[in-house]
Parts: sequence; C-alpha cells; structure tokens
Amino acid sequence: QQPQPWRALQAAAAASLEPGGGGDGGAAFGEFAETLVKEAVFLLADALGRLADVHTRQEEMPASVRRGDKAASLPAPPPASAADKEKEAAWAALSGKERQAREARLEQCRRTAKGFLQLARSSLAALLFLTDDKGVCSAFASHPSRASKLAAMLVEFLRKLCDVKAREGLRVDQPDKLGWHPKKMLSDTAQLLLHAASRVPAFVQTLAACDNLDVPLLHTAADILEHKCKDHFPPLE
Repeated sequence: QQPQPWRALQAAAAASLEPGGGGDGGAAFGEFAETLVKEAVFLLADALGRLADVHTRQEEMPASVRRGDKAASLPAPPPASAADKEKEAAWAALSGKERQAREARLEQCRRTAKGFLQLARSSLAALLFLTDDKGVCSAFASHPSRASKLAAMLVEFLRKLCDVKAREGLRVDQPDKLGWHPKKMLSDTAQLLLHAASRVPAFVQTLAACDNLDVPLLHTAADILEHKCKDHFPPLE
C-alpha cells in the first residue's frame, strides 16, 4: 500500500491526462514525469557508485577487521587465503592513526551509500506505483523523448544489477544495514519495464532501439528473476 499522497498524485495525474481533464493537456505532469526519470537515473548511479566505494574501502581491510566486534556471533570464516594473509600483514604494518582513518572513511562511505540507496529506492518505487495506471504510464512510455529516457534508464539499471563485473564491485558486508537489496531492486526494475511494455506496446520498439541494449543481458536478468527473485517477482511466463 502506498501513502495517501502518492495515491492522490496518481489520481490527479490520471485525471489531468484524460481528454479535457486539464487545461494544459497534462503537459505539467509530463514535465514532472521526465524529471522523475532523470532523478531516478542520477540517484541510482550515485547510490551504486557509493556502494562501489564501500566495496573498495572494505577490500583494503582484512576480514577480521571488517567483521568487527560481531565476529563472535557470525559464522566462522573460511581458512585465510594467501591474499587474506597479505592484507593482515599490510594492515598490521599501518600505524594506529592510519587504521583509524581508514575505518572512519569506510564508515562515512557506508552512511553516504545508505542515504543515496534510500532515495534511489523511493524514486524507483514512485515510478513503479505511478505507471501502474495505464493512462499515467502512457505519459512516461508514449511521449518519444520520455519513452527514450525511460528505456535507456531501464537498460542501464539492468546492466548495473545483472552484469557479473558490476555485481562483483557492489558486494558489501552486511548489505541489509545499508538498505542494499539487489534482488528487490532488480524485481522492481523488471516490473517497471513490464508496466511500460504491457500498457504501451510501442514501448517495446523504443526499448529495442536503445543504443545500450544488450539482449544477452536481458536473458541473464530473466534467469536471475526466475531462479533468485521468487520472493519479489511473479513467475515468468
């Protein structure tokens, strides 16, 4: 269930897009729709960039430090590899001041990533909710300029969430604490794509015309959704 303000916005948008429903023919909402798509692109890019920073900072530290004071309650780690031993030695060679500085930088990266992820999730949720209405969805997926931006956004989201290299760079410790739920974000992204494609069939051609479209990646996304996202995504037909 969405908050009442979002339901009211959806209803107002649908009314303004009806023939005779608004003096400007829905132009004002169209501008809002385009801005929302742009913001979603910016926020996700920034959020995932911050997550990559967290990953990089974590990789500077040995596992024993990253596990922190919760080590006793966590499963025993696997035997240390040669790379782990090198990290332990490099960490031990640092001064106490430098170790503290690196831990502080990691914590700052975590806080920033958490904030941007919350904004990105909210932006994606707003798009998903608004496009649930066929008339409102057309404001996003029928207008050539906005449809192209939405298609490019969806393709880029899927790439960042499904590409093997990209996913590896987003692995972080205790992701729940950061609000990082990649399966849920992938499911919401795919659901948004399905909203646009089912409510505005011509959107499929817009998607196919995207310069950054990678068809094999779509198959990868479908495979992940079918086998790993069952809690968030309906069965694929």
